[in-house]
Amino acid sequence: MLRSLNQTGIHYAGHGFDVGTGAAVLGSGMTTASGTFSFTAGPLPTVLAGKTFYVKAASPAGGVWQDSNLLWVEVF
Repeated sequence: MLRSLNQTGIHYAGHGFDVGTGAAVLGSGMTTASGTFSFTAGPLPTVLAGKTFYVKAASPAGGVWQDSNLLWVEVF
């Protein structure tokens, strides 16, 4: 799982991702045989109140990156 505060796009290992510069790993794990993945975040810090951030799941499959649609999270 990658997260970013913008969606300007980055390239990593020859693949284009929709998350923007300053992207960081939010979490990691294993996908199932059908390609599903579950992630649960702990409490969000109050500094994120009023911000929107973007998340994307990515997985290398057979040396080729596969990634999810870009999701955005608005924190109130």
